Amino acid sequence: MIRAGETYPLPRDMSRSEALAYWFATEHEVFVARDGDEIVGTYFIRANQTGGGNHVANCGYVAAASGRGAGRAMCEHSLARAKARGFRAMQFNFVVSSNARAVHLWQSCGFAIVGRLPSAFTHPTLGDVDALVMHRPYVVVVLRVGEGGRMQMPTDAEYEILRVLWERGASTVREIHGVISRTKPIGYTTVLKQMQVMQGKGLLTRSERFRSHLYEPAQSQAQTQRQFATAMLRQVFDGSARGLLQSALAGRKVDARELQEIREVLDQYERRVK
Repeated sequence: MIRAGETYPLPRDMSRSEALAYWFATEHEVFVARDGDEIVGTYFIRANQTGGGNHVANCGYVAAASGRGAGRAMCEHSLARAKARGFRAMQFNFVVSSNARAVHLWQSCGFAIVGRLPSAFTHPTLGDVDALVMHRPYVVVVLRVGEGGRMQMPTDAEYEILRVLWERGASTVREIHGVISRTKPIGYTTVLKQMQVMQGKGLLTRSERFRSHLYEPAQSQAQTQRQFATAMLRQVFDGSARGLLQSALAGRKVDARELQEIREVLDQYERRVK
């Protein structure tokens, strides 16, 4: 991983002793992932900053082989461990944007891109690429649905299922799996478990028709997006619309056309409130 120089901003000529000293630094709590008797990964957890920033966790991960689930298992374990230690959020300060597998994994585990550092990392074959700042608060955004109803904010993987259902309408697990598996490798059982969890969270409803279970979104796409935005604004950004907009714009590149559309939306809103 260090010699390849594709994912970590560490010297590629770092010696073995230097690498071990870095990984096992005093402030690091280190874990390993095992598959039977084989070690398939390792990660450390630490405070992201000292002083006023020590309530946010930071981690580093290395998986021995992709495709064995070690990365996801370590991420989920580290999130639980950080919460048990009293951290209130987790932040990754420097995720190399070309490391698409890691970016997708972190997003599926609830991390959001909150910042982008242009051309901050020199990739050995791709040249200068962006680095991402990714953040996951230990705040469960809960949406109020009707009288006494509750619906938790979905993960990226769950939102992908919702988008398919909004487009297709009521569908079976097999039909949803067929759509999603066209663009990425994913097992039928994984999709089934995700949809069962989503039903428990109030995101989906299930009915039986012709001996098949059909799933539907609990709300329309427009209703869901509006409630997510309202809940995020209130619970995460303390009611600051400016803070929400700044974070949204910092998390991704926005072209001139989209910026103009945002200005037009703001102009329309300003005319309505006058």
